[in-house]
Amino acid sequence: MRLYVFTKQDAFLITIFSLIAGLLFGTYLQGFFAKINDSQTLQLLAMAIGEALILGPLMLVMNIKKVKFHHILPLKKLNLQTWGMVFLMAIGVLALQEVIAKSTVDYFQIPEFLKGINDSVMWESPLQYILVIFGGVIFASITEEFLFRGVLQQSITANHQSLIPGIVVPAVVFSLFHAAYLFYIPAVIEIVLISLILGYVVAKTGNILASILIHSINNFSGITFLGLYGDDFYIFFPESGFPWMALFGMIALAISLYYLVGRKSFIPDEENIIE
Repeated sequence: MRLYVFTKQDAFLITIFSLIAGLLFGTYLQGFFAKINDSQTLQLLAMAIGEALILGPLMLVMNIKKVKFHHILPLKKLNLQTWGMVFLMAIGVLALQEVIAKSTVDYFQIPEFLKGINDSVMWESPLQYILVIFGGVIFASITEEFLFRGVLQQSITANHQSLIPGIVVPAVVFSLFHAAYLFYIPAVIEIVLISLILGYVVAKTGNILASILIHSINNFSGITFLGLYGDDFYIFFPESGFPWMALFGMIALAISLYYLVGRKSFIPDEENIIE
């Protein structure tokens, strides 16, 4: 599979400006809609539009450079077994988050402003649920994976011909992008670990759709259960008894990681850098 990559400077600039553009436009829309009618539905609509527009700067650069998405994103064909392992990993990632949350909840207090972030994606009607699914699941997963595991990871990996900086650097930038969560240690651990896992998945499968699937399942689960049961609900931990589901989830994560370790790593050719 021949993949074209941006220079490191271009990749960083594209990622940063794309995120800033989406954040500023989404914030502007939220303020604009609040003046018209300060409703949760309009706020969720603003969030969805802002997430979708994150790809604006990237698409502008692609048009200037005369490249298409399939030129710059890893889309290696995967067999059914590999897709099964990717889905198994998605289950494992959900379990990992809950294990971290459950084991740290008695030692760290969630800041009030973080609870406000959860409230911002809370849904109470079918229309609000549809909007938050588009914004927080579909658009967020696609845009963030395109930028972090697509543009940025492939550029750094190709320029260094090494997976370590290619996976670690985007993970750090991804964590900084979720800056609000940096004030809550359990959330930092979750974000960093998940980002490293997503980067490793793309490096081992050579397909950006694999990380998008894991990312979207993770967001879908969080948003859906947040609206149904609130932020104190655990999928893998029962109110009483042994947490067999959590154990199953961690085993699923271990099996899927073991499977990926045996696959050949995907490293883009450094000669295919877009000037």
